Order: sequence, then structure tokens, then C-alpha cells
Amino acid sequence: MHLPPAFRLDDPEAIDALVREVGLATLVGARDDGALEVTHVPLVLRRGPGDGATLVGHVARASDTWRVLDGRPVTAIFQGPHAYVSAATYTSPADQVPTWNYVVVHVEGTLRTTTGPELRADLEALACTFEGPEPRWSLGTLSLELLTALEAAIVGVRVEVTRITAKAKVSQNRSPEDRARVRAMLAARGDTASLALVAHMDAAEARRASR
Repeated sequence: MHLPPAFRLDDPEAIDALVREVGLATLVGARDDGALEVTHVPLVLRRGPGDGATLVGHVARASDTWRVLDGRPVTAIFQGPHAYVSAATYTSPADQVPTWNYVVVHVEGTLRTTTGPELRADLEALACTFEGPEPRWSLGTLSLELLTALEAAIVGVRVEVTRITAKAKVSQNRSPEDRARVRAMLAARGDTASLALVAHMDAAEARRASR
């Protein structure tokens, strides 16, 4: 991913929040024949001691994903909010071109499969993360019979993370006047993605001010 310094997002808390907010990753890896295996799967990022981190999730046992990617390098793409920015937004639109603002996280690592206690622990982590601070559902809700059937139908996946790259392209390369105009335009649109980008613009301004 092309990553100009102005757009680099290095704050681990901001990265973790975006991964958690997006939830559904596009998981990409290469098959033996060089063709890409691409699937969409909810993943949770767990930070370990030091710089260690792991993505955890699961896929259907009937899928090819776990068979062809076990032990292979993969990239999980968490696509955050994005929106078109018209050149008409800028102070001098006659000599400008449109662009697209977006926020994204790429998590690279090696995939391995899990079963048994590891899988069950990861299922609990997924439920706790996505159910929220007061879970309405947990694995304990299931009977042993249903839990056994569930575990037979899925395969856990863990990605041992080797690199995390995050990009927030939110007009940092524009003048203060243009940034203010883009922010106002997105706020006026009022849709979920545009308002989320407003929040990312504000966060970028705060990081700029703290340097």
C-alpha cells in the first residue's frame, strides 16, 4: 500500500479502535497455483506482550480458505469509512482534481488453524467483542449438543501478526482552508461514512497540533 508520511496512522489505540469498529475483514492469501484466495470474515485483534499481536476468527469447515491458507502469509484488510471529495470543494477548484478520502488498516501475518479449546476461546473473544460491554449472548447460552455441532461445522483461524499498516487519508496534504471546507462538506452530507471521516479529520488535526 502506498503510504505517504502525511497519511500514516501509527497510534495503536486508533488502529485497534478502527479494526474493532470495522470487524469484517477481507482476508487475502495465495493458493499453490498462485491464484488469490479471498474471503470475508469477522476478525478480532488481540495485542500480546511487547509488539506481539494475533487476529482470531473462524471460517466454515466447508470452505477452501482454511485448507489452502494454513501456514501461509495472508493480509487482512479492514476498510474503514471512505467518501468522494469533489474538486469543487476546494478554495480554487479550477486547478484541482477530485479525490477519495478513506481510512484503512492492513494486517499481515501467517495463518494457522485452530480447534478444540483454542477455537472455543476465540469464539468467546468474538462474542465478547461484538456483543458489546454487556453481552446478550455467549457460548454458555448453547447446549453442549449445539456447541459440539457448531465446532464441527467451523475451523478457527489465527493470524500471527508480522506487520500492521494503517492509513488515514483525510486531506492532511491540503491547506487549512481546504481542510475546513472538506470537513464542512462531509458534515453537511450527514451520512454515516461522511460523519466518521469528520471524526478522523478531527483526530488528524489533534495529532498535528500535538507534534
